[in-house]
Amino acid sequence: MRSQILLRCWGIFSLALVISIFVLVALRISTKAQQVVTAGGKIGVVEVGVGDRPGGRGESGEWRYVVYIEQVLEHVRIDFEPVKDLSALDSYHLLLFPYNKHLTEDQVQALQDYMDRGGRTVWFYLCPKSLADNLGVSLRDPVGDPDRRKFKQVRFDTKVLPGAPATMFQDSWSIQAIEPSRGGKVFGVWQDAQGREVGYPAGTLGEKGAFFTHVLLNDDLTQKGRFLLALVGQYLPSVWDKAAARSMADFGKVGRYGTIEELRAEVIRKGVPAVALEESLRLHQQAKQLRETKRYPDAIDRLAQAQSQLESAYYPLFSSKSPELRGVWCSAYGSPNWPEMARTLRGNGFNAIFPFVGSAGLAYFPNKHLPVSEGVKQGRDPLKECVRVAHEAGLQVHAWFIAWYLHLATRETLNAMRNQDRLQVDAAGGTTNWLCPSRPENLSMVREALVDLARNYDLDGIHFDYLRFPDKHYCFCNHCKEQFQKDAGVTVTNFVEEVTTGRYQSEFESWRREQVTRLVREVASGARQARPGIKISAAVFGGFSSARRSQAQDAMDWATRGYVDFLCPMNYTNDLQKLEKLTAEQKNAINGKVPLIAGLGVFSDSSYFDSPVMLVDQIDRVRQAGADGFLLFKYNSEMAQRFLPALRLGITKTEAVVPGSLPP
Repeated sequence: MRSQILLRCWGIFSLALVISIFVLVALRISTKAQQVVTAGGKIGVVEVGVGDRPGGRGESGEWRYVVYIEQVLEHVRIDFEPVKDLSALDSYHLLLFPYNKHLTEDQVQALQDYMDRGGRTVWFYLCPKSLADNLGVSLRDPVGDPDRRKFKQVRFDTKVLPGAPATMFQDSWSIQAIEPSRGGKVFGVWQDAQGREVGYPAGTLGEKGAFFTHVLLNDDLTQKGRFLLALVGQYLPSVWDKAAARSMADFGKVGRYGTIEELRAEVIRKGVPAVALEESLRLHQQAKQLRETKRYPDAIDRLAQAQSQLESAYYPLFSSKSPELRGVWCSAYGSPNWPEMARTLRGNGFNAIFPFVGSAGLAYFPNKHLPVSEGVKQGRDPLKECVRVAHEAGLQVHAWFIAWYLHLATRETLNAMRNQDRLQVDAAGGTTNWLCPSRPENLSMVREALVDLARNYDLDGIHFDYLRFPDKHYCFCNHCKEQFQKDAGVTVTNFVEEVTTGRYQSEFESWRREQVTRLVREVASGARQARPGIKISAAVFGGFSSARRSQAQDAMDWATRGYVDFLCPMNYTNDLQKLEKLTAEQKNAINGKVPLIAGLGVFSDSSYFDSPVMLVDQIDRVRQAGADGFLLFKYNSEMAQRFLPALRLGITKTEAVVPGSLPP
């Protein structure tokens, strides 16, 4: 009996001990999780597993998605840190993964442990399947859209994701198909350009994080900012108050005016209606009241409306100019809606369109010289319709062609060119996806395709892009070596050393420039003979001298010798002073030889405009610097719906004829 009592006591004691240990472990885990959640509320953008770091010839295109995420966070003034390794994650409350496809198994396990301890993550397009349940999502197969017609914007469910915008432009070409799982909630759906749902969720919110079905692109910066703010706010609510305070502090700054009073004075001086200005002040007052009652998402939304009204008062302060070329670079993937595009451009005061017709690697027009797209193989001819519709609308058409870079080439095409030794080679013997300009078969292929283009289509112009070498590190292939020795009349022992830093450096630089120049010279001659009056132009780097040295792009020589009829320097920057100075230098260098059309990067990797205000300011500056027109990169849904109508209120309010030295 006594032994039974002792055993029973021992059992109770053992059970109590196990429970105590369990409770202590649970408390320790809970405390650790709490430490993660409350460790300063830091946000990290994870660079691990993205690919090659930027800089140098090995730069990975994947890196741009890191840059895009950082641009959006900076726009909405959310503090963040780059995360370069996964060894010390507990100082971060939330991690963002822009496009991290090279994560190891150990890194994935470290992230699972991090989320188990209370950390939260947001993933774009890619996520290890073992982590997907944390995000309330089940991953399916990717869905492509090569014609770029389906995935044009996202409509958000603001009940699921408070603070998100109603819609957001996102010109995607593929998405990750998903289904919600384990309590995940769909926060948005994909729509086409007309706002019709296409049957795919845009993302989910889960207990431990969120998933968006594509990479975040650099269009619609304002709405992307609100989207990211809403996502971050789900897992770190403290950001709302900070964001509202910063938005309130920024309110009233529009373009060159730092305060509403300055803007009001100019509105009165120019006799512009002040209705939008007064509406802006009313909305601003509402936003203040909403912030005071801690309705931060609503306050930020109302501030955005107020700022939009301020901008509407700003646009009419600028006047039109004529003559002036006003154009856009635009894609030709699949079958664009040319009638709608032509109406939009013409209706907003534009007079030229530069449709992308392909590259040496893939053409979007029927021809017997270059590989053609699947659509062309099926009988489509998007350029033919573009020319017809654009001319009916009074728009010039300049066919935009990428010369030496094998943009969009298939793997089969690239392999064939590599096997035939037709690609450019660096000093170490590695190839790149650029055709070598010195090889006669490459020159002939591109030249004949473009001369036929001029012969077969009623074009106003042919517009070159990538008319250069990638940089000073190319090309050192065997053909370049043999041809240089033959043309220069020399014998070279150590080719790379002698032509880059040795006694033949100057001769080789001149020879490289000639390899690029002869294409534009021969195309200009052939195209003008095939279609008298056609104009030749080129998108070139803004620094004429540096591009001449490094990329062998001798734009001034082309202008002096009459090979081109106008130049379009790609002056992609957000710095207005730099833009005006650069344009003035270009205008001075050209010295009236040909018109100067300023290329402005509304949606580029080097610049990004958060509102039409920036575009209006840039057009005004290049006009002051003497530009004969402007060419915008690039046409998309946001350009059509948001930017062009703003220009029509002032900058392009009246029609403009193209400068007399360009086609009538």
